[in-house]
Amino acid sequence: MIRYYSIVLFIFTAFQAFSQDILLREIKLDINDLPIKNVLDHISGNTGIYFTYAGNMDEMDKKVTLHIDKITVGKLLTDLFYKCDISYTTYANQVILKKKTSVEKLHPIRGIVLSSNDQQPVEFSTLQLKQSRKGTIAGEDGKFEFLLSEINLKDSLVFYCIGYEPQTFSVKLLTGMEFHTVFLTPRVVELNPVELAVKKPEIKKEGNRGIALGSLYLDTHGQQVALFIDNKKKYDGKIKTVSYYLSGKGNTEAPFRIRIYSRNDSLGCPETELLPDIIVVKPGNKSGWFKVDISRYNIRFPESGLFISMEGIYPGDYNYYINASNEETENEGAEEKDDFLQGSLDYGQRIGYSRFSHNNTWHYSLSNTWFQLDKRNFNVLISAEIVMVNPKKHKKQSL
Repeated sequence: MIRYYSIVLFIFTAFQAFSQDILLREIKLDINDLPIKNVLDHISGNTGIYFTYAGNMDEMDKKVTLHIDKITVGKLLTDLFYKCDISYTTYANQVILKKKTSVEKLHPIRGIVLSSNDQQPVEFSTLQLKQSRKGTIAGEDGKFEFLLSEINLKDSLVFYCIGYEPQTFSVKLLTGMEFHTVFLTPRVVELNPVELAVKKPEIKKEGNRGIALGSLYLDTHGQQVALFIDNKKKYDGKIKTVSYYLSGKGNTEAPFRIRIYSRNDSLGCPETELLPDIIVVKPGNKSGWFKVDISRYNIRFPESGLFISMEGIYPGDYNYYINASNEETENEGAEEKDDFLQGSLDYGQRIGYSRFSHNNTWHYSLSNTWFQLDKRNFNVLISAEIVMVNPKKHKKQSL
């Protein structure tokens, strides 16, 4: 049974500019047996201070009783998380909560990723451990820093980037060097011999290419939004490109990860990853449709359909992701409002959506769960081009 609590919360200071230290704001609290996460929600709703944290933090369910005449937000957080395994940092009007790092010895890996052709930095390459799947993202300048624990020393580290061959190194080898330069070789795609023909390959476009009525905010902490693309016409083909409609209300320069999944027949949600590599792309500063060619992976369009997903990534550079925008609709005069609003600061992408009578959009939360929103039926603007492998076969099935 869900019980609702009330909290008396008064703000003693007027709304101030983002440059002011939000931890110095003073509040008054009268709380009885209220979970910490509910306390944070009420603070957010009344002060404009937003809290970002992983949904699986057990400490957030602990109940507290507080009767405080006046206290600063910083002192309150210190008291709330006393003897808890939680630390926090601030940025603008946000408080970012995270689990405290272990006291065990950490081994740093630092370096830069360059192209072997021209020795230029490779932007936003991905580093991932083979066994633990833990990873990080290099910066726009190709530089990276990765802190690893003792248990990771026996693992291997793989460097990925779209358009390049992946490189694998022993973690122990990398930790033995103060600064490591990693060269990625541009990938050369060998095409099978083909006979020249007048007729061009038949390409089908599937997915959602409607008109954007609003946009969804995509956090940069691993959240995903995915569109299910059904194969009702039983196309026999391979995925040539995937496209995303990027809203100008978000940060269109923010990189994101492309993911493609099969469909779980029982639950209807995304299941198995179909892309063999980690693909992180940086669109640029223009809104609208952004297309990525993934034809070299030869991903077959399954008869049961597939999911195409956009995942927010976290390279650790908050300054790069700031975009002062608090618009709620994609088109002027529209009544549709954005979902997942995060206040007035966005450091991730916003993807456009349109209305549908059915909902094929799924979301991946920080608690590692796929779910659908019950509030309204809408579908995000994601599409794919499919190159037909056997057009004659499809024509026979369509008769």
